[in-house]
Amino acid sequence: MHSRCRGHALQDRAILAHGVDDPIDMLSHVGTTPVAKFAAEETDAAIDERVAAALVKSRAGNAELLRTISSLIADAGD
Repeated sequence: MHSRCRGHALQDRAILAHGVDDPIDMLSHVGTTPVAKFAAEETDAAIDERVAAALVKSRAGNAELLRTISSLIADAGD
């Protein structure tokens, strides 16, 4: 999936703040879009295997979340 903004191609990224009823179903709708999961607690390994990054809020602060998002954006330029 691509978006156009001021003449520059932008690749889609998604952040899943886990609280949705069925994250596996939600992930099935994003296709190959890289997803960073930011959850309040550990989640099922089946979910973590389907995301680009899995962070737990109690262990990952804002700086780590920002680094993760920045990394996903930078990967789009490769």
